[in-house]
Amino acid sequence: MMIHCQDRAFQFKALRVAREGDRTELCFESEPPGPLWQNRTAGGIEWRINVYRGDWKVPATRYRDWMADAYDLANKRRSRPAWVEKITLAACWSPASEELLDALAAVHPPEETLIHLSGWRTEKYDVNYPDYTPSEKDLKFMAKARGAGFHVMPHFNYFAVYYEHPFYQEVRDFQIRSVGRNEPEGWHWPPETHDYTRMGYIHPGLGVWRNKLIDVVLDACSKMGTDAAFIDQTLCTWNTDNGLVEGMNTIEGMHLLQEEFAAVRPDLMLAGEGLNEISFQRQCFAQAHIHDGWGKLEPKHVGAAHSICSFLWAGHTKLIGYYHLRPGQEGFELGIELYERMGALPTITTGNPKDLLEMSAATKRIFDRAKHK
Repeated sequence: MMIHCQDRAFQFKALRVAREGDRTELCFESEPPGPLWQNRTAGGIEWRINVYRGDWKVPATRYRDWMADAYDLANKRRSRPAWVEKITLAACWSPASEELLDALAAVHPPEETLIHLSGWRTEKYDVNYPDYTPSEKDLKFMAKARGAGFHVMPHFNYFAVYYEHPFYQEVRDFQIRSVGRNEPEGWHWPPETHDYTRMGYIHPGLGVWRNKLIDVVLDACSKMGTDAAFIDQTLCTWNTDNGLVEGMNTIEGMHLLQEEFAAVRPDLMLAGEGLNEISFQRQCFAQAHIHDGWGKLEPKHVGAAHSICSFLWAGHTKLIGYYHLRPGQEGFELGIELYERMGALPTITTGNPKDLLEMSAATKRIFDRAKHK
């Protein structure tokens, strides 16, 4: 049996799964945009149920074909350069280390390697957004990376603003508020003290915010001479108590943000964290999450992994690994196996050149797979 929704209207929906023994319950939810306390509307989402003959790829293909038509995916790919399809390896959460570039170039073709550059600003990671100013060291790193043929994605964030940044005062009234408790949403770390970073999440429907983010991203990418950008947290399109801003919910705001990027700079390739039917449309690459996998990895996590997402987005968005992919860390081998089952691109997470030049058997497995992509 297949159950799916053919939604073109950016509505909030969810699937909840509960298991007890050999019994599995599925709950299909829909929500009107917040604030829910004053909103008694209901329905409007049509869930379609049908049967099929064959394996899971039969209904998945049907849904994939519907998405291709509904979202005009072929047209969205027209501005993509050839290098996107040639990528066979991702190096995620990389520092701006020239020694690491040399090591990567020694073990895999640079033109087939995508680097997610997390530490590249004059500020610390996840501090003082939306200040995206590259340091002199990082500009030197980028020049070397470009010369070698690497494709590098500097790390940005799609809706986070640091509380102490002056721009926060311009947009604070539009900070996302939780749909259940009307509390301001943000990233406060660590959870016990919040003494490293305090950032508010701004509703992407706000045009002032989208314009600001596009300006700072394009300015930074121009200075760094890169043709790709990683925009963090693009999967976060929650229902909110301040449901509509400039007539848009968060899904519509995030969608418009990506369309505006494409209109202003069509040659800039986007990637993001996680993906859904809306965010994937303008993303060439997307970091895949592991369900219930933030802590210790166990064999059950591997067994639960499935390749349906890489199948649904095949030919349009390539999955890349996110975490549990650092050589020597606990769960490294399970992480490799899990992302293989997902169908993600071979991915390594390291800042140590020695991990590449003196490979363990598990690390070699990543690069052997990349060579045969």
